[in-house]
Amino acid sequence: INNHSFNAMLEVCGDVPQIDAMFLQADYNHRIVEQLGNATIVRAQMGYGFATQRIRLDASLFVLHRSRECDVVHYYDDIASEYVDAVIRNIERTGFGVELDGSVSWTGYLSSRFSLSAARYGYSDDAEVLTYADDDNLLIATSKALMRGCRAPGAQLASYADIRFYRSGWGAVLSARYWGGRYVEPSYIRRTERFIDYAHSPEERSALLSQQRLDDALMLGVSISKSLRLGGGCRLNISLGVDNILASKIVYGGYEQNRVRRSKSGYYTAISPFADKLR
Repeated sequence: INNHSFNAMLEVCGDVPQIDAMFLQADYNHRIVEQLGNATIVRAQMGYGFATQRIRLDASLFVLHRSRECDVVHYYDDIASEYVDAVIRNIERTGFGVELDGSVSWTGYLSSRFSLSAARYGYSDDAEVLTYADDDNLLIATSKALMRGCRAPGAQLASYADIRFYRSGWGAVLSARYWGGRYVEPSYIRRTERFIDYAHSPEERSALLSQQRLDDALMLGVSISKSLRLGGGCRLNISLGVDNILASKIVYGGYEQNRVRRSKSGYYTAISPFADKLR
């Protein structure tokens, strides 16, 4: 409608489990996970667009819900003192938020691009965990993983902005990127009631259930380029760029380890999770 546009989308579909989530041990074991089924995905989105010769803006609201997902985790179980294969069933995750994307032409040789994503991605319900011995596939335990309220890995807030200069074959771009609200990938295993029952104090329970938030990250980049015309319709492009001119130390992600440490003192056994792995 004139310079404005509107759109809406609703999608409901199924998602087949990955190969690694279909077998207890895909490398050497042909036992198929029981009660396999497709995950259910529901997506809804409403969008708005505005465009002129100098300005373009796209905005959207979205909701994403995934349910009945399945996964298989292989690890050394410190409670059973053996290697196990854990089947995670009925994983349920929900995400919702807003996304903005746009560009502005300030002059004939100066322009900018920008984007913003603000969302909440997390687990909306608990999951079921079935633990099998790795050697003979005997069922060791069935428990519930307290995943409700955990955040999914990835940035909950991300933004980008730049200013671009292009004239007479010369080009320069100064950009800024920001990531916030990032968390390590949560462990289903250490959040099972089977592990939490060993916690005898609020501090031990909190250590098993808490999820580490990563520091916010800011990255500034700059690049310079020159385009040269050669004979025969050929062109030579020369560019030099630095992505992180502030030399910021950025942690890009991480995950919680499935193992826990048990220490005995008389009749009392303390339990604590291994430190998170960051990268």
